Amino acid sequence: MIFEQHKIDYDFQAKILELQGKKILQPRLLHITRDVEDSKKLHDLKSRAIIISASGMVTGGRILHHLQHRLPDERHTILFIGYQAEGTRGRAILEGQPTVKIHGSEIAVKARIENIPGFSAHADYNEILAWLMGFNRPPKKTFIVHGEPATSQALAEKIHQTLNWETVIPAYGDEYQLE
Repeated sequence: MIFEQHKIDYDFQAKILELQGKKILQPRLLHITRDVEDSKKLHDLKSRAIIISASGMVTGGRILHHLQHRLPDERHTILFIGYQAEGTRGRAILEGQPTVKIHGSEIAVKARIENIPGFSAHADYNEILAWLMGFNRPPKKTFIVHGEPATSQALAEKIHQTLNWETVIPAYGDEYQLE
């Protein structure tokens, strides 16, 4: 695990626990599933459990199997961490759609749905501007190719206002000759 390789960055309390021999990233009841079959066995759990799975926007992978089994049951809570883009299954669930399609079947959404929106692997516009300000010379054009239309437009305007750079938000199928 990447966190195991960077123990120097742990806070004081974590370092103390490590010195005491405690495996802070490997709690006693943690079970890591390494393959699809182990993951599918989680469907048979009768006790309480927290399942942490990838595919943050619920577009593919093992999470689909877990959701297929848990979304229809109001005893479960589905917690999203971070942003759910427009048009994704994760956004549909967060917006309260009564059903979502998973593996060709309409699955009822009866589980409690929660969201912690503050976590994101993407830089915000201040971080992007700070990074752009570090360039030795401005690019001829700055292409904005990620984000929803309104946020892409806002970023383009902010870059133009702050740095006076030409920005482009390409449409699907647009072509540009780079020199």
